[in-house]
Amino acid sequence: MASNMGYYGGSVQGGTTNVYAIFWEPNHSVSSTYHSLIQRYFGDVGGSGLYKNNTQYKDSSGRIPSNSRLAGTWTDTAGYPESPLLDSDIQNEVNRAKSANGWSSSLTNIFFVFTQANEDICFDSSYSQCASNAFCV
Repeated sequence: MASNMGYYGGSVQGGTTNVYAIFWEPNHSVSSTYHSLIQRYFGDVGGSGLYKNNTQYKDSSGRIPSNSRLAGTWTDTAGYPESPLLDSDIQNEVNRAKSANGWSSSLTNIFFVFTQANEDICFDSSYSQCASNAFCV
């Protein structure tokens, strides 16, 4: 039987994680139920039995990720700066959402950016590590 993961001194998101869903939709071409399903998922997963497997991810004081909550959502209809989108574009979108909504960065805040269907995302401008050719194929 496999043992739990070892702890090597890094940060652990203990306690409740605040989830922020950012919907970046310049063309308004998203299904009418898309937002509600994503929001329902984040609402349902918090405090669910899914967190029972997290007991192995503890820090030296025993803190574990034990819950999450949907802390906010935002829809941005601003156009994409380029196609494919780069990781830096996604980071800029998170910063735009934080600024527009008064959200802050912390170890317990996680930001998810949802783009329109078929929008490719790449790590850098070499386009060698993209959703279309490397990490989502």
